[in-house]
Amino acid sequence: MVRRRRGAAAAAPGPVRETTAFRKAEKRYQRRRSGAPTDFGDVVDCRPGAPNSAANAARLSVRASGATDVAGCPGLAVFPGALDAAAQRALLAAAFSDYHRGTETNLGPAPGGAAPPPAGLRWATLGRHYDWSRRAYAAARAAPVPADVSRRCAALAAAAGGGAFAAEAAIVNYYAPGDTMGGHVDDAEEDLARPLVSLSVGCAAVLLVGGETRDAPPTALWLRSGDAVVFAGPARRAYHGVPRVLEGTCPPDLADAGRWGAGAGGDVAALCAFAAAARVNVNVRQVDAPPPGASTWRTLTLT
Repeated sequence: MVRRRRGAAAAAPGPVRETTAFRKAEKRYQRRRSGAPTDFGDVVDCRPGAPNSAANAARLSVRASGATDVAGCPGLAVFPGALDAAAQRALLAAAFSDYHRGTETNLGPAPGGAAPPPAGLRWATLGRHYDWSRRAYAAARAAPVPADVSRRCAALAAAAGGGAFAAEAAIVNYYAPGDTMGGHVDDAEEDLARPLVSLSVGCAAVLLVGGETRDAPPTALWLRSGDAVVFAGPARRAYHGVPRVLEGTCPPDLADAGRWGAGAGGDVAALCAFAAAARVNVNVRQVDAPPPGASTWRTLTLT
């Protein structure tokens, strides 16, 4: 994925017509320069007991695995609250100090050494690095996806019915209020039958999920800190994007230094200030198709 700020080029290649259903939805939820309030009344909330409209509530069904299916979004599985407070803190701390070091970012190759995210950081890669100009993965530049992320994503993919899943690459998106992600399809992997697993921490956001073209009207969903989404089957080829990140919505478990405890390490005040005004989204995918005739998918050995 390529993240964009307001006014920058859209993520997917080719021109974006302002009259498509997806573009209209994006403009509806984006923050208005006039400051006029946005009506979020039709945004679907997958959290148990959420105050959905009757129509939105009727679209939701929860499986025994904990996955929530949304009518009109085939192949999409939402796991509200998949990460508890401790897991959210661990993921945020890693994104703050580790995930952007010694890797490829929108600012170029990042040096080693733990440090807060530099100004202007929008994304970083984990595992197999992605070449944005060639829209291809660099096989020679790879490191294991962090083991905790790999295990969690494999479990979520299985719970969503996506089958075996090897976490081979991830893109960490760093959002600030006002940032957006244009409608796009993640299609650089060899086999789109393998799911994409997305983890979110920090401020809440609106996720749009449409169809195989921008002309298909998208569904708007809330994503809050700790939520996970699995894109499988038809959803793997669906246009999706983030038109809005809502400031002031980071949970106290992340933004309050008193919740972190003595084991947090580093500059907890800086970490909490980052959390209070950020959304971190980790998108994990399997890159390679299995070898011909293989009965099982290749797994990644993690140390």
